[in-house]
Amino acid sequence: MKTEVLVLDSGEAIRLAHERAERRGVTVDAAVIESLRLARAALATDKSVLETAPSIPLAPEQQKRDDCLLELAQDLELAQDLAPFRKPGPGSDHSDMYDDSGLPL
Repeated sequence: MKTEVLVLDSGEAIRLAHERAERRGVTVDAAVIESLRLARAALATDKSVLETAPSIPLAPEQQKRDDCLLELAQDLELAQDLAPFRKPGPGSDHSDMYDDSGLPL
């Protein structure tokens, strides 16, 4: 997955992200993702939020960044949902390859 960079020019956005991260005891990235997920959930359950939210047009490059960030949040959410179903892969834990006696399966 390609890493995208999000640049925030708004001092208020940066301050709010840092405040939320500090209050929650998480990284700024995690705080921003959590906030975006909460906003998405609010929009999904209450369409009136769209009617009361101020409409601020985005420049094309800002819209592209916004779309990428939302897509990244969705990818992370999907990865977390699928994590319990992931099969063990290569690594130092090879317990899935041996029985209780330590013999290969």
